[in-house]
Amino acid sequence: MLGASMTAPDDSFHARWIAGYNAPEYRELTAWLRRFVDRLGQSASDEEEERMRQAFHASARYEYLFWDAAWRLELWP
Repeated sequence: MLGASMTAPDDSFHARWIAGYNAPEYRELTAWLRRFVDRLGQSASDEEEERMRQAFHASARYEYLFWDAAWRLELWP
């Protein structure tokens, strides 16, 4: 589980950030959203499913780019 091996001080930004992702409310919401999207996918047409796939790939790409920019200490233009 996220946070099980955390070494950040309890009052640090990182500890608060990890605690947010570990919060029961957040985990319940993400579980609900996964079930919701799975239900949508079960009844989606081939065209809708392809649009869902493209949206997922775009979101994953943006997530990667966000963390890559942070890793490289890139500043916002």
